[in-house]
Amino acid sequence: MATTVGNFSAIDDSEVDAESPITETLVTRLRDNSYWIDAGTRQTTQTSTTRVLTPDGSGGVAWVEANTIAGVDGTKGGIQPVSASSGSPDQITIQNNKKLFIYLNTDAICAIDASDDTFSGLNLSTLSHLSGTITGSFGAVYTNLIPNTLLCKKNGANYEFYFSASNTFILRYFWL
Repeated sequence: MATTVGNFSAIDDSEVDAESPITETLVTRLRDNSYWIDAGTRQTTQTSTTRVLTPDGSGGVAWVEANTIAGVDGTKGGIQPVSASSGSPDQITIQNNKKLFIYLNTDAICAIDASDDTFSGLNLSTLSHLSGTITGSFGAVYTNLIPNTLLCKKNGANYEFYFSASNTFILRYFWL
């Protein structure tokens, strides 16, 4: 049965009180409000059941296919290849309040905490260690990858990666 979605309607704190009954009007407003992105400004038009709202990197949101986001399928993330060359940085969409783990062949691991953008990188051969905070400018998160450095910066709702050399390497990553 098709339902016409109404406008965004505020729900008073008194209706959320543990003593308050669940009413038809409250349930209707909960249903209708879920169709709104920003209260009273934009109504979504997406009808696909395979898409979800994610930050668009410009302060708004965009519909994207759920299967393109690591971890959305209910797992703790998948291992995804990312080609990252110096001429073409690659992006990984930030998953708020999760940890991003990056694995570079048998050479290195790097962990980024998306809650505060701090990172820790480790060269598994030499046990050399880098740590710091991801900013809006490219900075090294891993070095000594014969003779490359993995660089990362925060760009809106994404982390961008590239290697200092002209070769293309494969990053494998997952979110926890």
